[in-house]
Amino acid sequence: MKRSLITKGLLSCVIALGFIPDKTKPPQIKGTGVIIGYNKIFFVVTARHVVEALSKYDTYYLLSNTKDGRIFFKEYKKFKEFTKQGWIFHPDSNVDLAVTIFGFNLDVEDIKVVPLELFAKENEIEIGAEAYVLGYPYGISTARSVVPIARHALIAGKSIDGHYYVDAVIFKGNSGGPVFLRPSIQSPSGAIVLGPARSAPKLVGIVSTVFYDDKQPLHLSQIVGAQKIIELFNSPKFKIAMIELKKKFPPQQ
Repeated sequence: MKRSLITKGLLSCVIALGFIPDKTKPPQIKGTGVIIGYNKIFFVVTARHVVEALSKYDTYYLLSNTKDGRIFFKEYKKFKEFTKQGWIFHPDSNVDLAVTIFGFNLDVEDIKVVPLELFAKENEIEIGAEAYVLGYPYGISTARSVVPIARHALIAGKSIDGHYYVDAVIFKGNSGGPVFLRPSIQSPSGAIVLGPARSAPKLVGIVSTVFYDDKQPLHLSQIVGAQKIIELFNSPKFKIAMIELKKKFPPQQ
C-alpha cells in the first residue's frame, strides 16, 4: 500500500480568506493563508495583494475547519478591534507578503502551525525538486468544510532576490497559499536519495503571482520565499507591533 506524503496536519495549517453571503452555501473564498508559529504566537501569512483586495470590503472572514468537520467563521474586523493590530506588509513593496497576528480556539478548531524550523533555506531548494501547492483554486470548497486542494508542483527556477518559480496548475484563489517541498522517499534498504534528504515537508514560500497568456494559465507561478517571511518578522514595524501587543496582553507569570 502506498503512503501519502501529504499528512492531515499539513492540510490543517492552511486557512481560507473570503466572505460568507449565506451560511447554508459555500463561502466565497478569495485567497489562501498559512498559519505560522513564531515566539509562541500564531500568525496568518498571505499575499499582500489578497489583503489589499479584501480590504476594499467592509468585512471579511478567515475560515478554518472544526475538529468535527464544520467551517469555523472568524470576522477579521472584530479581531482587529480587539487586538488593535492589523496586517503588516513586508517593508519592500515589491515583496507580495502580509502577516497578522490571529487567535485560534484550539479546543474547537482543527489547526496546525508551521514553525520557523520548517522554513526551507535557499540551499535546500533545488530546481527540479518536487513540491506541493496547497490552497483554494477558484475558491473551491463546500458548504460544510474548507479543506484545501493539494496540487503537485516542480521547482522551476529561482531568482537572486528570494523568489522562486513553480511549474504547477495554480489558479486565482491559490494566492497566499503555502508551497512545501515534498519529503524524501527512502527505502528500508537505505537506497540513495538524490538531493537533500527530508523527513518532513519544508516551506518553500507562498504563492504570489500566477502567470497567464491570453487569459490561459501558463502553469508557472512566482513564489515569495519563506526567508522573506523571516525578513518581515525582523522588520521595525513588526517589532513595534509586537511590543504594543505585549503591553496590551502581558505574558502570564
